[in-house]
Amino acid sequence: MNRALILLPIALLVLGACSSLPKRPIPQAKQNADLLLQQAQRLEINRRLIDSIDGYESALRSYELIDEMEGQLICHLGIARAQLQMGFPDDFNQTRQNLVTLIGYSTRDYSYYLRILDLHRLYQQQDWQGIRRIGENDRSYPEIAQIQILSYRLQADARLMQVNPDAVTRLTRLTQLNYQRLQKNRAINPEIVSTGYYTLAYYYLVHGRHDRAAKYIAKAKEIDFDYEIYLNLGFDLWLEAQIARVEGNTKAISGLLIRARKIFQNYRESGMLRSIDKELAALAKE
Repeated sequence: MNRALILLPIALLVLGACSSLPKRPIPQAKQNADLLLQQAQRLEINRRLIDSIDGYESALRSYELIDEMEGQLICHLGIARAQLQMGFPDDFNQTRQNLVTLIGYSTRDYSYYLRILDLHRLYQQQDWQGIRRIGENDRSYPEIAQIQILSYRLQADARLMQVNPDAVTRLTRLTQLNYQRLQKNRAINPEIVSTGYYTLAYYYLVHGRHDRAAKYIAKAKEIDFDYEIYLNLGFDLWLEAQIARVEGNTKAISGLLIRARKIFQNYRESGMLRSIDKELAALAKE
């Protein structure tokens, strides 16, 4: 099982990913919009999807009043993700079209937002070949956007047992670079960095390098715990259990799965609960 990025906190996200926190004071109206966005994202991660859409729409209106383009784009992404999760394809398609229209209004190239949304949809559909078709990285994109695109691509490659050394090298470099920035309190989205590490761990596990997988999943766990990204911590524990299985550490497998299950139960992650229950039942028979 893999995990997909679902949060893009505007208060943390600087897509250029090279500058320090802004020295100029942030206008109060933007601070208020950022707070609404963070609240909507918290509702989404807690699976309160209808409430999250209401929250994103409130944040969207606030960003529109101050003409904050990236905030608007992120709100449309959040609404679309929730609609997709709830199984409303017509609503999703309309929101996607709204995103296309909004991107067209700008003189800047924001096409990577649309690429990331399409990759998320294909990920939810488990269309690994589709992800490989549109998941080529573009080095002209901001680094944080590249990490997301490469994460989707390499998770799809791993599912299909495909090797992609160039993408691995690029993702490793960008993830480590942004981890260093995160340690220096730069304006970096921690979830994107932890997902980069998770992706590398999953890729290396599938390709038989469990030593590297263990190294990178430890990094992902560190970030997810420190920044309270607890749903992703459940995926980290699940992947640790798979690494323990490959290493023959049978004592660790059940404990890791049970710990992951408690997190998934809290977030009502039904797919992972079913998967773990099957794994635990199989272990009981061994």
